[in-house]
Amino acid sequence: MVTNRLNNSCTNLVLMGVSPGSGVIGVSGSGGTSLLSSPFMSLSIGIPKLIVSTVASGQIVPYIGTSDLVLFPSIVDVDSVNSVSRVVFSNVAAAFAGMVIGRIQSLSNSFKVVDKPTVGITMFGLLLLVLM
Repeated sequence: MVTNRLNNSCTNLVLMGVSPGSGVIGVSGSGGTSLLSSPFMSLSIGIPKLIVSTVASGQIVPYIGTSDLVLFPSIVDVDSVNSVSRVVFSNVAAAFAGMVIGRIQSLSNSFKVVDKPTVGITMFGLLLLVLM
């Protein structure tokens, strides 16, 4: 139920048109990471998405899949603020702010770039001839 609501909220963000200064961030343990990762992954590549998690130092493929979701290790449990978590949360806030600012700058610069055809190549050969 909660995951469905989160998925719907993230879908609505995309449908409404995510503003350049938008992103999603979560702080959680293993249960919350499981709940947050699916809706976060549903957001388009380039939209800043970050989860501070106690599971970030383990096997994270189930949580991030092939998305650009960033898992940041919490180092300590996330249930309170202490001398360690304060440093971690401060670094996370700075990293997330950098992601959002970088997105704003790249979007403003992208209007100045002339679109060029893109060729996709894999180790198995040519994937797509031309993407626009």
